Amino acid sequence: MSKKVLSLFLSIAAILVPVVILYLALASVSFEPLMTNSVSFDAKLKNFDERKDKHADLLAIGSSMTLNNLDSKVITDSVTQSYYNLASWGLQMDDIKKMIEYYIPIVKPSAVLIASSTRDFEAMGNETVKNYINTPECLKNFKPYFYYENFNPLLSIAARKKELIADRKMTDNYSSLAYDNNGGVLLNVSPANIASGGRWEAKFPFPTKFTEHQYKVLDSLAAFLNKQNIKLFFIQQPIRKAYQAFLKDPSILKHHFAATEGIIKKNNGVYLNLIDMPEFATDKYFADQHHLMAAGATIATKKTVGVMKEYFKK
Repeated sequence: MSKKVLSLFLSIAAILVPVVILYLALASVSFEPLMTNSVSFDAKLKNFDERKDKHADLLAIGSSMTLNNLDSKVITDSVTQSYYNLASWGLQMDDIKKMIEYYIPIVKPSAVLIASSTRDFEAMGNETVKNYINTPECLKNFKPYFYYENFNPLLSIAARKKELIADRKMTDNYSSLAYDNNGGVLLNVSPANIASGGRWEAKFPFPTKFTEHQYKVLDSLAAFLNKQNIKLFFIQQPIRKAYQAFLKDPSILKHHFAATEGIIKKNNGVYLNLIDMPEFATDKYFADQHHLMAAGATIATKKTVGVMKEYFKK
């Protein structure tokens, strides 16, 4: 090796080694790397990893609709104690399918529960979630690898930790990540946070150019579960009357309901639509256009377990 090459090598090492040591030191004091660009997804990964028993007879998986609109206590009191909610914010059917394919062999459920609404069909999936799931297991198990894979400045890592600590303690806002023992989070958003958050009157266009693609993905994941002899329960969640009025054409939602119901039933799943439950005719139980407050989630979950009981025995 020439002196020039050796000198270059030593110069690079002199730069990299302190950086590597710094990031390993961060890991040792719980300044963990960002696995994805979603604080909710990363928090759920950690919550699941900390569980001693990874098995659950019933696995809830999906977006914040599944995370926030299912009452874990109602499920464990009524259907099965062996239950876990693996949902996180903002997932589309693309992401949900990838998670199902990855986690089914780990959790080994006999049934999967998806609480859903139109927002799960409006965009493409999260590339960082896809990248995480596709990462080889040996690297997933070596967390410092993600300092390199998802390189972020130290300030970003510190900001994520601060955000996560706040979200875990918070119970009166939409961003609460105060998980119950089964991984769920019921919303108890304060009136002030509802008024200031901008979500109460948010107008999300639907359908979008991605909606038909997401229907195809739902078909694929339902077929996958059917082939594995895993029962899929797909629960269409209530929607505020104000959002229904914003869409103007009632046929938009009717088409969505018909499309999802047809897909689920074609693949031997169970479909339940809560849209017409009289309890949700007013705003009383809503946190925003689609999400339910804790009391509303309890009502919706009781209706859900009513159709699940024949598949489970306490």
